[in-house]
Amino acid sequence: MPMNSKTLYATFILILVVLFSTLFFLVYASVFAYSWLYGSVNIANINLVSVANNPYPLCVGTARTGRNALYYTDFESLPSDWAMVNGSLSLRGFIGVQGYWSITSNGYKGNALRGFPLLWQVREHKTYTTYTPDIRFLPQTTNAIRIDSYSAGSSSLGNGYLMLIAPRELFNNTVINTKLTAYFSYYQRTVGFIDLVNTTIDRRDDTKIFSTYNNWVPYWRAYGIPSYIGLYTIYMASSGTTTFNVNSSVSNLSGYNPYLTYVITMTDYWTPQTLYFDVFNVALFDASTRSLIHNFTFLYNRYSVVLERSGTTGDYGYLRFGIPGFTAVYWSQSIAGYTSLWISSKVRIASGVGWGGIVLTDTATSRYYVFAVNSSGYIVIGYLDGATWRVLGYNQVLGFSTASWYTLVLSYSRTGTTNSFTLYTYDTSGNLVATVSASDATFVPSYIGLATRTTNLLYVDAFFDDFLVSVADPRSVTFTNVPTSPSADYIVAIYDNLGNLVNRTVATSSTALLGIVTDIVVGTGYDGRIVLIYPNGMTCLVTRVPNTDAILGGGTYIFDYKSVSIDTTTNTVTAYIGFGSNRTIGPLFNISIYPGNTRYTYLVLDKTNSVIPSTLNLNISIVNYANQQTSKIQIINGVVRNSTTSVIALQGSNNYVLIEGYFTTRGQQTTIRLNIVSCSTPDLGVCIYIPVTIYLSTV
Repeated sequence: MPMNSKTLYATFILILVVLFSTLFFLVYASVFAYSWLYGSVNIANINLVSVANNPYPLCVGTARTGRNALYYTDFESLPSDWAMVNGSLSLRGFIGVQGYWSITSNGYKGNALRGFPLLWQVREHKTYTTYTPDIRFLPQTTNAIRIDSYSAGSSSLGNGYLMLIAPRELFNNTVINTKLTAYFSYYQRTVGFIDLVNTTIDRRDDTKIFSTYNNWVPYWRAYGIPSYIGLYTIYMASSGTTTFNVNSSVSNLSGYNPYLTYVITMTDYWTPQTLYFDVFNVALFDASTRSLIHNFTFLYNRYSVVLERSGTTGDYGYLRFGIPGFTAVYWSQSIAGYTSLWISSKVRIASGVGWGGIVLTDTATSRYYVFAVNSSGYIVIGYLDGATWRVLGYNQVLGFSTASWYTLVLSYSRTGTTNSFTLYTYDTSGNLVATVSASDATFVPSYIGLATRTTNLLYVDAFFDDFLVSVADPRSVTFTNVPTSPSADYIVAIYDNLGNLVNRTVATSSTALLGIVTDIVVGTGYDGRIVLIYPNGMTCLVTRVPNTDAILGGGTYIFDYKSVSIDTTTNTVTAYIGFGSNRTIGPLFNISIYPGNTRYTYLVLDKTNSVIPSTLNLNISIVNYANQQTSKIQIINGVVRNSTTSVIALQGSNNYVLIEGYFTTRGQQTTIRLNIVSCSTPDLGVCIYIPVTIYLSTV
């Protein structure tokens, strides 16, 4: 049949459509090949989606190359390798007649060591305007301290007190055993009291408690101010000598003041009579276990009575058992063989008047070099022995507050017979707030410790934390082999075991010095993290220090990192990751999308063709050009918990596969087979997949 012009035109159009369709198919086929995956048509990528190198290496580990610290403790508990001068270890800490050292929860981070000097005070008291006391305080060969209104005869009328200020915690939940003998020339009279008074009683205060108020009972019993716990009333049923062995239970002092005063009161208020007390001991027992905490004794020739005011009707003083108002503990390892050391400790003067700090002492622990901060806001270097306090140097602490912790860093060196010292003081922000230097040649230091002294001979409460002895400057940590590829400016950071950032710095070369003067014994003395961060801000490595170790000032560490090897012809990736405490985090490879395209992409783990050991812990995800991240493929101890990621939109070449993982032990390897599934639309209608083989191992 002959064709008209309309038929010819339609035929021509049909031929053109067929030709263009064929051409489009051939071009499209030259780009894609069909295969089936999970029941839908998928197309293996040739150039729309491709695997490419990422310029950053993977960080695989941190190793300590030098510790330099000879000793450290964060005082989370009482150190077993310490000793106390004139004291011993008890259920509640180190305790002796001169001081009490215990663990407190009020540390810089966690617990701290608390040092509290103990001082037995004595006081004579004129209680009536019409009568005059002549109370004496006399050591007895029977190993007692006598409160004496007997020697002066019957004309002596008034009160005598023996007192001890201590932290509430020392008395809490205890049984206080007081043993004394009372002599009274009359009978059927109350002659004294044993009390726990809810304040710090100062023997020198004439204005209130020791004022003349015309009453024979103690001020607190007469007026109920301050509050008190009456432990015992001493009553003489007959004349002569009676021994009292009193057990008084004390419990639940949580509502009381931080510091209490234990008081034995002898009261003499009969003109024809005479009276004295011989106090033999005051012993503290744990109320629950009845175990002895400490027994305060008054052994003859072991102490003396120092009267600061005498010849009056209100004499007062204290019992001297050693250096008055001073107590010290020390690390029991001798450092006599060292001619150069660094010592550091945090200190806070929590209450009272006095100082607390580092001490160097001789072999007999009788002479001390003192490096302290005091309650007046000064740092001081001094020399102290039984009779001498000599200031070698001092300086004011900028912005001092008793509410603040201060880090003392002592540099000590010895040349010939001369000891040289420099004491640096830092606040909690790491600011240098005071420095002082001095030298002296009195003795060769043998032990390092901590000490506190009440300079007004009443009380001072000092807290200590982060104690360290090192052969290197402990104010920083050194890191070497910091990556510089593809550029420098990696960030090094240290976090403590509580998750707090200690400090971070930008490494402009392969060596970085990170200051940690704010936390020289990092955290609470164990654990902690070293973190290495890429210049773009993404974490590269997290090294967690085991809880049997600590990050310490003066230490040196080295990083290890490896480049990722990629064969783009076979889509094979070879890389190293961390093991043990080293967690590798970083870009494994890039996923490049042909310009102008958006591909909706996710990852699928081919579990059948992967070899996954039980030592592997690994997360795999995609991060796109907009820094958005998919959910993760997750492997925990070799068990696949999640085998696919969520879908994410990819454009350009700045997309990468991110891995986070480690092997639990060294000498491990794994083969991971991934499928990159990339689709043209968000509803995943037409997709391609790219198989990738990943070989991971430890270094």
